[in-house]
Amino acid sequence: MVERKIEVGISPSLMCGNSFLQGEYIQTLNKLEISWYHIDIMDGHFVPNIGLNLNFIRDLRKLTEKLIEVHLMCTAPLDWIEKLLALGVDAISFHIEASHAPIRCLNLIREKGALAGIALSPATPPERLDFLFDYLDYVTLMGVEPGFEGQNFLPQTFKKIERTRHLIKTHQSEIFIQVDGGVDLDIGKKLIDSGADILVGGVPTIFMDNDLKGNYEKFSSLFTTP
Repeated sequence: MVERKIEVGISPSLMCGNSFLQGEYIQTLNKLEISWYHIDIMDGHFVPNIGLNLNFIRDLRKLTEKLIEVHLMCTAPLDWIEKLLALGVDAISFHIEASHAPIRCLNLIREKGALAGIALSPATPPERLDFLFDYLDYVTLMGVEPGFEGQNFLPQTFKKIERTRHLIKTHQSEIFIQVDGGVDLDIGKKLIDSGADILVGGVPTIFMDNDLKGNYEKFSSLFTTP
């Protein structure tokens, strides 16, 4: 079973890398202190794009002992959860906007020993989490509209993190906040100051070139810089 409390830090989004270099990426990232691998699964319905798939996750699980976290951008998360857990995924977040039975989904994830998360699109208020805190381990706040990389970060995310952090304290919860989308180094520091625990790293931070180790070190320094 995954520890309920994980270290704050960085989650590389493998969808943002060059598809032909994924093996090299994993060899490098396995040596670094990342929080977990962030895997986007999209069904072409909830968002107009297709992301990584079950075969990719099956192969990744053979290559790493690091935690694997899946961000479901799908209209029917229940159709995916058991398949993902059977592959050894350690954490799953799904969109509250896509689920008619979020408690059932969260319970299913936790029953199998994985961490259970809810993802919120930019226009979804954090108050939607009000009746879910007893079933949650983390929340993924989108800094862009879900579905495509390369979008500009939405600045209202800073205030949303603060509101989410306030709700967490009000509910005396220990869930952590992950922010996904549009993060660069300058934005990343402001996100941490606003209360974010994990930052998903894409092209502007981890995969801008082939120097993954150097990019990771610059990005991770945000968590230790006053």
